[in-house]
Amino acid sequence: MMSIQNNLAAFVLLAILGIHIAGCGDDKKKSTADEVVSAMPGVRPSSANFEGTQVHRDLLSTLHLADVDQGGLYIDFGTPARAKYTIGDWRTGWINDTTSGNQTYSLVEETGRVFFNVDKAGPITIRFRVRAVGSQKMSVYLNNKDVDLVTLENSTDFKDYDLTIPAELVKVGENYLLLRFGGSVKVGGHDVAAAVESIRVVSGTSIPKGIVSVPFAN
Repeated sequence: MMSIQNNLAAFVLLAILGIHIAGCGDDKKKSTADEVVSAMPGVRPSSANFEGTQVHRDLLSTLHLADVDQGGLYIDFGTPARAKYTIGDWRTGWINDTTSGNQTYSLVEETGRVFFNVDKAGPITIRFRVRAVGSQKMSVYLNNKDVDLVTLENSTDFKDYDLTIPAELVKVGENYLLLRFGGSVKVGGHDVAAAVESIRVVSGTSIPKGIVSVPFAN
């Protein structure tokens, strides 16, 4: 279909050139090649057609506002994308978005809050990619209901921890995830319990095989 449209565009261009060569003097009836091509569906006009125009909204600059569905909802901490799930930095326990090499993460105090949407009823599995800093104990609550106590490894690397949450604790719509840690240490003047690289929320009782923690955009 695209080749047919391009051939048609070429034919129209030749016809226009023929009209100009014939000496048509009516300026009101003249049409540029770009005007003809830009009016044809599926055919991209030349960049000249954008001269003198103005950007109404730069979609790339608001990329962090998009929900990333990458094997389930993917919340990329340490980036601007984190803010819409934590009400920014307003009393939700998150501090110091950080980039280290190709890793991004956010530090969290002894209490961290996250808000996310679920589209359909049923159990969910949450994968936390976390590194212990001031505590190896992470208590997880969903919608003010106790889920489980996770013991974090004593490691300098980020590790994955999966929790399956039963359907009766999950709401269709906004859900409130609360993380409570058992202690903290001073880091840059803040009381830091852990570092979180990402949180992934998947429908069902397990994380599908092959899912890896790869940031979408920084």
